[in-house]
Amino acid sequence: MSASPSPSFANMNGHSTSKNVIQFQFKSFSPAPSATGSSVSAPKGTSSPNPLGTRDGEAYGVPGPGPSSDSTKEYTNVAYNPTHNERIIDHLYNAGFQLGEFADTLLHARQNRYQLHAIILSRSPYLAHLISTTPNTGGYKTIYVPLESFPEVTDQGFSIALGYLYSSVSLSNLTQANARGVLAAGCLLGGLEDLCHYAYHSCHESISVETIDEWINFVDSLPSEDGMTTPSEVPPPTILGPYAYQLRSDVFNFLVITLPSSLDVHSATSNGRDTLLNIFSRLGFDLFKKAIESPLFQIGSDQERFRFAKAAIDMRKHTRGAGTEETVVLAFGGSKTGSSVLVTRKMKKRALFKTSCEGKFPRLGPMIQNNLQSVSHHCDQIDLVSLNHMLLPVKMQLSPKMSITFNHKRCLDSSTPDCANPRTTFGIHTETRIRMGSPKDLGFAALPEAYNYCLTYAVHTGARVSSRTDNLFCMAPVYDLYFTGSRGNPRQCIILGEDVEPIFYRFETPEVFMTDTKTMIYRNQDEVVAAFEWSAGTYLGLCNIRNRQSFPMSQLVLPGSSSNARAFFFQGSKFEWRRLREDPYSYDLFHVPPNVQSVRIAFFRKIDQQTPVGPAHGFLQYTFTQPFLLLESLLALCLNRWMDVHSM
Repeated sequence: MSASPSPSFANMNGHSTSKNVIQFQFKSFSPAPSATGSSVSAPKGTSSPNPLGTRDGEAYGVPGPGPSSDSTKEYTNVAYNPTHNERIIDHLYNAGFQLGEFADTLLHARQNRYQLHAIILSRSPYLAHLISTTPNTGGYKTIYVPLESFPEVTDQGFSIALGYLYSSVSLSNLTQANARGVLAAGCLLGGLEDLCHYAYHSCHESISVETIDEWINFVDSLPSEDGMTTPSEVPPPTILGPYAYQLRSDVFNFLVITLPSSLDVHSATSNGRDTLLNIFSRLGFDLFKKAIESPLFQIGSDQERFRFAKAAIDMRKHTRGAGTEETVVLAFGGSKTGSSVLVTRKMKKRALFKTSCEGKFPRLGPMIQNNLQSVSHHCDQIDLVSLNHMLLPVKMQLSPKMSITFNHKRCLDSSTPDCANPRTTFGIHTETRIRMGSPKDLGFAALPEAYNYCLTYAVHTGARVSSRTDNLFCMAPVYDLYFTGSRGNPRQCIILGEDVEPIFYRFETPEVFMTDTKTMIYRNQDEVVAAFEWSAGTYLGLCNIRNRQSFPMSQLVLPGSSSNARAFFFQGSKFEWRRLREDPYSYDLFHVPPNVQSVRIAFFRKIDQQTPVGPAHGFLQYTFTQPFLLLESLLALCLNRWMDVHSM
């Protein structure tokens, strides 16, 4: 069963035949949604039946050929009867959805059971996939929607989205209170762009002083916008997809633009400033820092902004926990960020214990072993700041294997130099140039720390370090992967290479057509890390990544910034595979941060080359070390190549 939705309307062009029977050819197109949200479709090129109440050779509502007479004037000249269509839709919603009459499908979601109709449910690619892959045991077809895996989808929101598959009258149940649950349900089911638009608009309108706490909690639940999370704590993608980040932007604009204006914070008689302080004291750090430093946040002069931020930080000590230290500084002479008020945060120093780690790090060498006097009580997680000082006298005496050992220990917290570098995201490194004579740019107090930083960078990434009298460079490494196996079939290939560790991925898809075709993705021979569940064999269905909730494959190929680009989101940041116009078999991967020029971080090219592992038909070069980002990039690349080969 195809998962594609039916056309919204059919344009009917009648023509006569020798037997004086009117035939209609249906040409599908998608106009703007009507008030009823009804949908009409018919098979292409079929003859219209002769309905009751019409003469031979005449279709319902359309005059037949022949001599004009008064008797034919009773027929209308329109091609369809809107009132008749509305009655059909109303009947489908009332008798079909609300009463479940003549149902052929039982849908279970949490504790609820719905008696529904497969032909209507097939408007949703997600439900069409479940129906097509569920064995028919006779009688009702029973499908289960695992809403437990999608906490954003509420029972009420899911019911409204199901009802919208039958009729847009379901929108009458949409409120600001349930809008986010409806939006999540619409994104899950797919094919309901109109419903998602209405629900998103209702969410946007619901952001207010009264509801801001709820929206702050929502923003806190999203992956960090700059992606600064440890690899072991990669958050699952939200089912809301790009709507989640649009809502985060709406909350931000409300905080920095709407709220100060509506609270009249500049008035001496108003208590608006106290209300604003109270709200800002509850913000997550990322949102708080971005709001305070934003040029859109008009609260007065730089000195007034500084005093406001300082007062907010004092309040945040009681509301946001005591595990971090937040500070605010007033930079004289302007700042590259557009604000002279800068907010910083560092983790409070942990208590260190004298612990014997002998034997834990045999390759560290005697110079470092002698310096292991004070390390974290977790011997496998050496504090990176301490590691900095231990490495300085040793310089580059560590072996490459030691670099691999410490690679995944980067970014334990944002206080480490490697994490604080604004040009370091997800382990993606471009050329980092540090001016030795500018402690302000370095963020360090003394020159030795600059070399210390770059040395640690090299140990963790394998980068080359070179020093000159005026600059110290950290050059990002480049890694290569080769694609072997079935030529030209992205769903059937082997990917080999090495970055900080050996890389091996295998994509396996049955060559025999099946309605429940599944592509299995293995790492290191037999470790299953992901799977594609295709709808009707070749259409996009669900993506399953280990330790994460299932999500539609379409979220890996969202519309990009141009017609030849498709996007996906990873830890809150946008990435795009862009197909080269001059070479349709080549792709470039770009990191697309907001309001900043995009940066190419990888590229894929088709090749025909003999390699040590056999003939290769594809080549990928990349400049990052985040294994989860690499996996998701490979999954998105597979879908891009498959869709372009099949002109989807």
